[in-house]
Amino acid sequence: MVRRSRAESVALAEASEPLALPHRAADDLRFIRRTMETSGAFTSLPGSTGLALSATAFAAAGGASLVDDDTRWLSVWIGAAILAALLGVLFVERRARGMGTSLLGLQGRRFLLGLLPAIVAGAVLTFVLHSGGLTRSLPGVWLLLYGVGVTTAGLLSLRLLLVMGPLFMLLGVGALLTSPVGGDLWMAAGFGGLDLVFALVLRKISR
Repeated sequence: MVRRSRAESVALAEASEPLALPHRAADDLRFIRRTMETSGAFTSLPGSTGLALSATAFAAAGGASLVDDDTRWLSVWIGAAILAALLGVLFVERRARGMGTSLLGLQGRRFLLGLLPAIVAGAVLTFVLHSGGLTRSLPGVWLLLYGVGVTTAGLLSLRLLLVMGPLFMLLGVGALLTSPVGGDLWMAAGFGGLDLVFALVLRKISR
């Protein structure tokens, strides 16, 4: 067994230190990044998303108001919802990448999971109510559940959503109380008007 002197041990430790520093720095950076992702909020919400949702909703409300058949009416709004969702994902992802993150990152996934339960519930109730002949009650259900989802997602994102969500819920309650009359107007007021207002506010505070 070779015994090293104290001077040799110190020299070996000093020689290995430069090699250990890069690894230690990389570990520290990974730890900091994980901590920021876990504790941070998803704030990559551009005002353009709200503007796209608003324009889509106004167009859908105008088209749906001219349709008498419930199935065709539902098709108009489902088509608008799909288009709005695609535009929303596109704009949010573009903004997120510009901020050095992604919608599929940890914060983005948590934000989406906040919305998902309300969206799933809305899809199930859409099928059930349409099958039961209560299609014109859907505007209130959609507005109410969207408000719930936005409020939940707001806990992991901008505080502005914590105001927006309850307002959507109030519109949903109003639509349910007046159902089946004026459903398109309630939808235009919520997904069109309310989204427009908050899009403008978001663009102003993001400057």
